[in-house]
Amino acid sequence: MAKHTRPTDISRRQYAALARSPLHSLAFVLPLLVFFHVSFTLTRPGADGTPLVIRHMELVFQRLGGVMSFLPALAVVVVLVMQHLAHKDRLAIYPGVLGCMVIESLLWMLPMIAMLHLAGLLYVSGMLSAQTGMPNTVFGRILVGVGASIYEEFIFRLVLIGLILLALVDVLSLPKNVVTVIAVLLTAVAFSLYHPNVLAEDSFPWWLFLFYAVTGAYLGALFLLRGFAIVVGAHCLFNIYKALMWFG
Repeated sequence: MAKHTRPTDISRRQYAALARSPLHSLAFVLPLLVFFHVSFTLTRPGADGTPLVIRHMELVFQRLGGVMSFLPALAVVVVLVMQHLAHKDRLAIYPGVLGCMVIESLLWMLPMIAMLHLAGLLYVSGMLSAQTGMPNTVFGRILVGVGASIYEEFIFRLVLIGLILLALVDVLSLPKNVVTVIAVLLTAVAFSLYHPNVLAEDSFPWWLFLFYAVTGAYLGALFLLRGFAIVVGAHCLFNIYKALMWFG
């Protein structure tokens, strides 16, 4: 009889692989998706409280004929399920792995906090926290931060970096190492410019652009190193930290 692997039997190497797997990514991200969409439906913060990335995703789906509000969440689930089927991984989820993924996300979040505070008085002056259209309550900001972290990582890392690698490495056979660096840098710039408060200033705020670009490059590297779920977790915890600091 085959011996079944218990969560306590998982080695560090196995954990590293499982945490990157689409199935564990889905199990990790799904509760965050449910929390965001259920809370968003109940609190009804309105269009101004909807993360920009979700508004744009909904606009794309509307252009394609879809009008249901859950389509962005369904897109995340479908992509991860398709990746799981393509990888032909075992249909097994280890709660212990998910718990370690939370701790790992917390650890990877710490450099982002350091980058935030290394930005000097920008955070204290409110330039990094007073973003366009943000709710005026802590829970509202946490809610927006959770939604933004999931869908920004889905678009900028899972989709865009994945498509760049697919097109330039798998199709055109360009050097993977070079393409990977290019993909991280391009998506980091796009991630920075996507934030409304970067383009909302009368003069271009280079300091703010650089902060988000460096953060985007860090998240891109983290995505390639540790996978979708961990980068979502780190980004989500960072946004929650910013919301709590705004309250303080």
